[in-house]
Amino acid sequence: MNFVGLCLYNLYFSLKKIFQGKIDKGELVRHIVFIAFESLPMILVLTSVSSLIITVNTATELEKYGGRELIGAAITLSNLQEITPIFIAFAIMARCGTAYTAEIASMKISDQINALQIMKVDPLYYLLTPRLLAIILITPFILAISAFCSTIAGMLMANISIKLEYVEFLDSAWRYATMKEYLYPLVKTIIFNVFMVIVVVSTALSCGKSSKDVGLATSRASTMVIIGVVVLNGFLTPILYH
Repeated sequence: MNFVGLCLYNLYFSLKKIFQGKIDKGELVRHIVFIAFESLPMILVLTSVSSLIITVNTATELEKYGGRELIGAAITLSNLQEITPIFIAFAIMARCGTAYTAEIASMKISDQINALQIMKVDPLYYLLTPRLLAIILITPFILAISAFCSTIAGMLMANISIKLEYVEFLDSAWRYATMKEYLYPLVKTIIFNVFMVIVVVSTALSCGKSSKDVGLATSRASTMVIIGVVVLNGFLTPILYH
């Protein structure tokens, strides 16, 4: 419970600083670039390959039972609503979250956090606030690119597996996909990523003083984020879609 309270306080503090406009712009830009370049290739691989696999099974079964006109919609919506948001959170955690945990935990054991406090720089303001705002700002672009690539991958695989024309696929996806089908996944993805950043930074700041604690903090943060994202998805899906 202490850790949950710490995470909630850190979230409140960072959001307060963001709304007050108190942001280190240099750090903000650095983290936006870091998250985009580090995580995007992995995200695109995960979402595209998963779309290929889903299409092979879904397209074949729907074709068999006369649901050819639903193939594009089924693949696009399943990717956008469930698979893409989760894979984005997992990939950013794998590429950036672990790096953030190790970096901040190393600063903790080498007394760099204490040095910030001596210089009257709030560690949360310097270490958490720019990372939190960066992940919020970059998430819509990452989701849009990932959704586009997964749709293209599904369209190509549907054409290869059952000879579904590209126009048929896109027409099906367009008829059933509304703006809501992008906004709801965006809400989920932002929540997942904000959760990831808060847990990562809070875990790193509360780690011990030995070098072994850096590895333990990284492992603990990764485990909490993976389990937490799955649990959050279980709560958010029925709330948003039903």
